[in-house]
Amino acid sequence: HRLGTVQGIYVTCITTAGIPMYMAMVLWTTPDMTHVNMPRLILATRVCGVLSVVGFLVYTIHALQAEPTELSLEKEDEVLIMKQFALKSLSDAEEVLGLSRQRLLKQMASQNVLEQRELIQLSFSEKVMERYLALAHKRAAAVSIPHLKSVRVDIKDGISISSESCDQILPALVDAFGGGKGAR
Repeated sequence: HRLGTVQGIYVTCITTAGIPMYMAMVLWTTPDMTHVNMPRLILATRVCGVLSVVGFLVYTIHALQAEPTELSLEKEDEVLIMKQFALKSLSDAEEVLGLSRQRLLKQMASQNVLEQRELIQLSFSEKVMERYLALAHKRAAAVSIPHLKSVRVDIKDGISISSESCDQILPALVDAFGGGKGAR
């Protein structure tokens, strides 16, 4: 759930509850609709103010005591965030990077340059490249292409890689896109 949605619902509920109170205050303080009874207006203002403060205090205490919920992302947001790792989902990133979902999201959202740098260095480490390759093999195993004598991958502007098997192409692609040594 997005924080803005929760705040919007809270404001809507408070406004909906506040309108009848405001109307009652106006009717109570101006019984003949010609002049305002000042003592009643001050009393009504104090009552509404105290109720508002107490209501917000109850909401704040509830928010502080409530268990933090797990962050859930919209599918489009998840796809957009995972593009920087060339992965499809957050669960793939957890598997490849070896980080928990919470830690991964925390590091990605961090404004600390050192944490961002650590995440980037982690994503180009040998272990991560091996796990990325293993994930690619696992996904490729589910796709069977019969009767192929060779595999050809078009990269860009007429550049292509051709081989007898995917096992020979995958390390080269991972090195090319992951900034690896390129000598495999």
